[in-house]
Amino acid sequence: IFDMEHHICQVFDWYMNPPVADMYIDIITPLLTNEYDINSQMGGSGIHGRVRHELVQQSKYLCELSVMDAYFSDKKPSAVAHAAVLVAMDLLPF
Repeated sequence: IFDMEHHICQVFDWYMNPPVADMYIDIITPLLTNEYDINSQMGGSGIHGRVRHELVQQSKYLCELSVMDAYFSDKKPSAVAHAAVLVAMDLLPF
């Protein structure tokens, strides 16, 4: 396994990016739409259009702010993204 990992790193010329919170926001927010809504069969609805766009923008902004605080430096990017989405949902006036 080590040899294969070393080979992959050499192929990519050691240029690899670690996962960041913004990536996780792009994974989390589509789960909030009707397509994946568990209540959609019973008349529930997810979020769409402008509301989803505002949620994503606010979440990404909160992730950017977290970079300036040392407290978040040792937190998992997925946890920061999840927290940002939850806070953004509370901040949105919809």
